[in-house]
Amino acid sequence: MKVATCLAVGLAAFLAGCDTRVNEQMESEVKNLQARCEVFRHENDGLKTSVDNLTAENTAMGRKRYGLQTENDTLKKQLEAERAASAQKIEQLTRDLALARGGPGALAATAVADPAPAPKTAATAPSPAVGASTPAADGVSVAELEKTIADLDGRIKALQAKVGPARSKIMGLARATLDQQMIPPAGGKIENGQVFRQDVRYLREVERVGYDASGNRFVTYRNVPSYEYVPIGPAVKKGDYRTQSEKEEALRKAKEEGLPMEQELKSLQDELAAAKAKLAKLRTSRPGG
Repeated sequence: MKVATCLAVGLAAFLAGCDTRVNEQMESEVKNLQARCEVFRHENDGLKTSVDNLTAENTAMGRKRYGLQTENDTLKKQLEAERAASAQKIEQLTRDLALARGGPGALAATAVADPAPAPKTAATAPSPAVGASTPAADGVSVAELEKTIADLDGRIKALQAKVGPARSKIMGLARATLDQQMIPPAGGKIENGQVFRQDVRYLREVERVGYDASGNRFVTYRNVPSYEYVPIGPAVKKGDYRTQSEKEEALRKAKEEGLPMEQELKSLQDELAAAKAKLAKLRTSRPGG
């Protein structure tokens, strides 16, 4: 009877131990599943952040593309204006050269505009000596016109030396850069003016301590993810200007500063062209051409 009782107690203890190990094993599996779910949740959050970052980057690229298109249109307009001005200058210089050479076209135009005066007798109008200055209709001589042309040419060259840097400044402002908002890497973030990337490490933790059927002690471990953010740089890449409006304002001021010099240069160039035309006309009207 005692033997049967002992066997019954032992069997009950054995079954209780089996139930305990089964419960512990199930608890271990549940914890493993929970840990995996936590990892998947973090990965899902990282993917969502990546999608948001890509959307923001796409929007920033759209704004940048619009700014570049605007800058390109401005440069095209400036180039077209300079080409038109150059074409006008070339046309004017071609006319001046034709007049200076006294070509048939120039002579015909001169004859139509100013018919030759009636010949005078030697007693009333002696021919000018060789090398003497011939006065024009308004009393300006060839020597005076040549002096005026030389003076205008010197003033133009001196002014061009100032206009050149002003134009270069305007072109430089047209190519100036703007502050650029940086895009954090996948899983990263922007905080306190810094870009952070997300690093993940796996820490080994004790999951369970137990005993097997033979009474030997065992320990099981699990890997638990640990996330941390590491700064990698400023959130804004500095450019020449913070915003497009600041850049446009600086460009407008530079153009206003250079406008008086541009207008003065144009006026001097017109005066020079007129003086050269007058000189060519005066030379063609001299006896002997």
